[in-house]
Amino acid sequence: VVVCVFGGPMSSFVRALPIVLAALSFGAAASPDATPAQDKKAAGKGDYSLDTSKSSTEAKLKSDATFSITIVPASGLKIHPQAPLEVKLKTTDGLKAAKAKLGRADVKDAAAVAPELTTTVNAAAAGKQEVEASVSFFLCSDSWCQRMTDKVVVPINVTN
Repeated sequence: VVVCVFGGPMSSFVRALPIVLAALSFGAAASPDATPAQDKKAAGKGDYSLDTSKSSTEAKLKSDATFSITIVPASGLKIHPQAPLEVKLKTTDGLKAAKAKLGRADVKDAAAVAPELTTTVNAAAAGKQEVEASVSFFLCSDSWCQRMTDKVVVPINVTN
């Protein structure tokens, strides 16, 4: 407690100081970085990740390579198990995807918290090739669900 025995501008400052400090501390507590994912009102890119680490990065010409994507929600969030989930694949000319579109039926384990979808791509030409996946799914907390869209590119080096 600060007591100001003089009048004037300094006494106004001393009276206003607790209000300013309270406002500053409220602002810090309400920052987006301090809010757990499940307490947010809407989702962002930091609330999930697209893991393609199980995908092939090398392939032999005229053989199949694996494309795999796992949608990993942040702690406290989930991928809605009944809402639409879609992965559209686009490849460079030297690759051919076994399926151009993956969906709910292609999820390896329907009960998994992080759904994994897998297909094969055939290596038709040597060189640096790519699989581009356009992903659409619903990310949910206990109080909201939001449709998310994203893209990821997986490079595959095809050798003879």
